[in-house]
This record gives sequence, structure tokens and C-alpha cells, in this order.
Amino acid sequence: MRALLRYRRDWLGVAVGLWAVGLVSAPLEAQTAAFLHVVTVANRVHPAQTVIDHPLLNNRAGAIFFVRHLRNPPGATPTLHPHPVDVWYDGSRWLIENADAGEHALGTGFGIWVPEVTTSIPAYFVHETTSANVVLNLTVLDHPVLNGNPSAHLSVTLNAPTVGFPHYLGVWYDSGSARWTVFTQDQATMPAGLRFFVCFQGCTMFPFVTAYIWIVSTSANTVGPDTFLNLGDSSWNVLVTPEYTGTFLNKPIGIRWLPAVGQQAIFLETLEDMPLGIRFHRLVTRGIFSSGFESGTLLGWRIGP
Repeated sequence: MRALLRYRRDWLGVAVGLWAVGLVSAPLEAQTAAFLHVVTVANRVHPAQTVIDHPLLNNRAGAIFFVRHLRNPPGATPTLHPHPVDVWYDGSRWLIENADAGEHALGTGFGIWVPEVTTSIPAYFVHETTSANVVLNLTVLDHPVLNGNPSAHLSVTLNAPTVGFPHYLGVWYDSGSARWTVFTQDQATMPAGLRFFVCFQGCTMFPFVTAYIWIVSTSANTVGPDTFLNLGDSSWNVLVTPEYTGTFLNKPIGIRWLPAVGQQAIFLETLEDMPLGIRFHRLVTRGIFSSGFESGTLLGWRIGP
């Protein structure tokens, strides 16, 4: 089985590479995208909403993808973004929404990762909050790979209804029930009717996903609002989700490139000092800026180093 999976992963990598230079047509299983979305006058359809235009998301109500603010990627305007974010579908396009109704500044950049359009690798799923899985400020996840697995790694993006849910989120492993949960950092009650896109460590099998690990903020890797990620490349897309290990982090977080130290960092958008001891789940995908911004055609995007 391991040999088969390794062969499948290697074949996907070769196929995507050949397709990127135009030698073969893109196979369905290689249609994975990591790209940059930048807020513009054209795509900011409401002060708090910006429309994504990408072939793997357009007209796909059932799409699953993951979003994180990037402060200063190439091509975007260095912008702070102190807002909780969710995504929602308007019937034909997906939008990134500031859940607190705050305005998207023009030039703001978001890293977006769309896993494979096939579900043959069961490494992501949609979790819906119901009265049966909500307890106070958290909702209990139920997945065979996550259950009883405190060492799991997760990325989470909120898919809210048209009315936003303006709260910062995190994940927590409840050792009593042996289940992972998603919770509100300000301990606000978790309502029914929300959807969460959840990806776990199996996502590292996708082409050009390089790592899914934990980063803990310590005195050795944290200066002011920044916790260094030990990534010396400004073109990598990074998704991070905070885990509760004893400290709530009811603050907006993003990713930024620090040229003075040659590192990417998780940072507090408020520019306050990052608390020590916070554990982040970190997923890294490569090639986000290899073709510029998102495009409406398959020829306009690719992934790769």
C-alpha cells in the first residue's frame, strides 16, 4: 500500500509539472491550486466582501478550500487585516467576507489553497454544526483519522451563511472524549448552521504540499508580534490554525514576509506582542506566486516550485 501511494504521489507531481509547461493536458487528479487573491475595485463587490475568480471554484457550490491573510506577498499592498474571515457561495462565485462587516482594504492579499477536485484522498471534509455536536463555545469533529489522535494537524476555514460569524476560531483536542473540536476564542456560543472546511495531515500527500507541522511561539522564535516559521522563501503559501493548549488567542493572525531576517512569520494583526506558548498548526504549499494572481482559465494558473 505504501508503495502504491508513493507511486501515485510521484505520478501526480510529474503530471502537474508536465502540464505546467504545456506538454500534457491537466489530469483531473492534478487540479490542485495554491494562488494569491488580491482585493481590487473590480472584485470588491461590497466593502466587506471580495469575489474569487478561479476555475476550480467558480460554479462549484461543493468546493472546499482554505484561506489566510498574507500581509505583503509579491503583487499585493502591505496591509493589516484585523478582521475575522469566512467564505460563502453566492450561487456562482465564492467570496471572502469580513465577518465583522469591516472593510476590505484595496490591495489586501489572501493565500488560497484548493485541494484536489477528487475525493480519492480522504484528507479533507466538511463539518456542519448541529445541536448534536455543539457544546457551549465549541463543536465536536467526528472523523476516523482524527478521533483518538491528539497528534493530528488541522487547517480550518469557516463557511458561514450570508450573515457572518464575527469570532476568531481555534482547534482543541478534548482528551476526555478523544475528539478534536473547533471553538470560539472569545468563548461565544457556537451556533448550529455553520460549516467548516477541515483538512488534516493526509493533505501532505497532495502535489507540492511540503509540510504539515506544529509551530510553538517561544522566546527563541518570537520577537514582538512575529513568530518565525523557519521558511526562507517569500513565495510559499502558509495556512495556520491556532490550537488551545492553555491560552486563548482572541486576536486576528496573518502571515507576513520579514525581509530583514529572511523569514516568513505568523503575526498578530494588531501588532501586539505574540503570547508565548501558543501552538499553531502549519500547512505549507509551494508555488503560490509562480503565475501571479488567480485567472479565469486553466491556462492561467499552475502549482510548482
